[in-house]
Amino acid sequence: MIILNLLPTSGKKKIVNHYLLLLIKDVVFLFLLTSAILAILFLICYFILIKNFITTTEQNLSVMKNTGLITSKIRKVNRKLNSIEKIQNDYTNWVQFIVELNSLIPQNEIQITKLNIDKHQKIITINGKALERDGFLIFKKNLENSKIFTEINSPLSNLLLEKNINFSLEIKYEI
Repeated sequence: MIILNLLPTSGKKKIVNHYLLLLIKDVVFLFLLTSAILAILFLICYFILIKNFITTTEQNLSVMKNTGLITSKIRKVNRKLNSIEKIQNDYTNWVQFIVELNSLIPQNEIQITKLNIDKHQKIITINGKALERDGFLIFKKNLENSKIFTEINSPLSNLLLEKNINFSLEIKYEI
């Protein structure tokens, strides 16, 4: 088969230019159509993302409000627990102490008139009356032999009288 091209060169150029123009027009149309479809898809995604962002923000605010309430309740409980711990750390079992002290006092010999306890310095001051010096010395010896009391300071004036002795003792203790 023989192909004859009877068109002049200028006509050929016009046809080629026309086909090129149609091709460019089709490519531009496809590009614009694709761009428009992508723009619509991006716009839909944008609105979906905005909706999700708003929903997430509202949920975060709700969670933060609830967390704030819970956190404040936890802080209150922690403050109460710290107060309770401080009370427990400062607690001294005075019952054991008083029972021990009472067991050291000779019956019908010593009468305690004043008992002062300095918890911070761990010193007890005992004022009382002894019927006789021997009863007072027994009481003092009992205190010295006790495991709770460590250092007993007795003024010499406690030993000057034989009967009806008003005494004062300063005692260090360990509880």
